[in-house]
Amino acid sequence: MRELDPERTVWRNGEKADSATVQLDLADPAIQHGLGLFETLAVRDGRCVDLDAHLDRLISDAFKFLERPIEREAVRAALQSSAAEKPYEPGWVKLIVTGGGEWFVFGGAVDPAEEGRPIRAVILPWRRGPAGPLSGMKTLNYGANVLGLRYARERSTEEGLWFNHRGRLLEGCWSNVFVWRQGKLYTPSTREGLLSGVVRARVIDAAKELGIAVHDGPLKIKRLLHADHVFVTSSLRGLCPVTHIDGRAVGRAGKDEVVTRLSRSIGRRHPEVPGVTFS
Repeated sequence: MRELDPERTVWRNGEKADSATVQLDLADPAIQHGLGLFETLAVRDGRCVDLDAHLDRLISDAFKFLERPIEREAVRAALQSSAAEKPYEPGWVKLIVTGGGEWFVFGGAVDPAEEGRPIRAVILPWRRGPAGPLSGMKTLNYGANVLGLRYARERSTEEGLWFNHRGRLLEGCWSNVFVWRQGKLYTPSTREGLLSGVVRARVIDAAKELGIAVHDGPLKIKRLLHADHVFVTSSLRGLCPVTHIDGRAVGRAGKDEVVTRLSRSIGRRHPEVPGVTFS
């Protein structure tokens, strides 16, 4: 969990609240069943990055199981207000909507050193089952990803990769995954039940603009392990090259040319998206 900034305002249902005393009814489905949604947005120059894309995703999913509709404009105003509080500081804001219809906005700072930097990953020992009713949604039922990250960090890596029972790659605990192999770009299909991230969509659009074919479909472990390059994407970190998987170096050594081209293409249209860095 990212550390909440106590100096930032906490919003509850459109009203300012005290983070030390804010409470949630024990009968709320978020507590009883982990039923609810969330979005975490990057903050740059006092603005939420891709605000409408995040709101569109949450509101679309909210219609499926929440007890009352989301007040879009009130939520938007709270997110923008939270982002604007420290315009000089890169950060994040989080929106949580509970199954009972309560919603909260709060935020904090990010470490710029995390943005776009190379990472190491590990293949998780567990497998995801067939797509269920919550597949593809960003829900509060997030325990599997928390345990996956714990497993990854215990092995001195920054990300854990999920596969399904058919041996197909799905996603990371906090990211979407792309594989570059012999001049082609591959990414797991949303039909597998993964969460389609906002930056994932940016990468696919940028690839098309650059004339790079994107193969959106089943991705077996062999293709991952024999990739020329692998990178992951997230709203807070942007595009991050993967240097090692399960301790093995990924593909060709040196700078990942394709992720650099994609990052620059995205940056021209969306300069607020963190750019890739190499160390």
